[in-house]
Amino acid sequence: MNIEEVLKQIGLDEKQSKVYYAVLCLGLSGVTAIAKKAEIERTYCYAILNDLVDQGLIVKNDLQNAPSCYCVVDPTRIEEIAKERLETVHKALSQMKSIYEVGERQPVVKFYQGVEGIKKVYDNAKSSISKKIFGIINPTSAYGVVGDDLDKISKSAVSAGVEINDLVVSGQEAKNYLDKAKKLGSVVKILPKGMSFATDFLIYDERVALISFENPVHGYEIESPEIANAFRQIHAALQKAAK
Repeated sequence: MNIEEVLKQIGLDEKQSKVYYAVLCLGLSGVTAIAKKAEIERTYCYAILNDLVDQGLIVKNDLQNAPSCYCVVDPTRIEEIAKERLETVHKALSQMKSIYEVGERQPVVKFYQGVEGIKKVYDNAKSSISKKIFGIINPTSAYGVVGDDLDKISKSAVSAGVEINDLVVSGQEAKNYLDKAKKLGSVVKILPKGMSFATDFLIYDERVALISFENPVHGYEIESPEIANAFRQIHAALQKAAK
């Protein structure tokens, strides 16, 4: 086993490891002998020895009318240092985990732009792991942008075993959308007149997709358990008012 490498693993740098090992091998010795053994310039060796003294790894013996000499303390001190540093890590671990978990909970947001991007947002929902999609749809706006592809995407989702539960904004295309959706076996209700949304919402798994039809058309996918749950509750509340 390479002792100097072990010393590095407990936090000593390369020169400190060399000096400590030199003192360990030599026993009580002066700076000149230690510097020669460690292959380090004598002037640098003083500072390194002082660092090791401060860490409690070696002791300095000042003899009257004689140069200072150094020797290591009981090598079990190395194990004590390792335990002390591990204890410090353990104390910081709970705070580190809290910071990590907060980072994990931060929403992941993806942005899509243009008609093809909007189609992608609708299409992504059919990959729902829970096999359930809760939507708030404005058919007039949606058909105006993606056309019949909206029906094709819905049909594809149902074919994949996904249950669709939509709340539809009333308007000229609402009845058309309602009839087509019911043929697919989807649950669809029309929102009361005056309750309008310029943005479509799709809620599935831990995601919320938002589709804006304002030019330039664009959409977002937000992955967040908290946000998805909030939108699910909004959907449930609106469903009570729909027919």
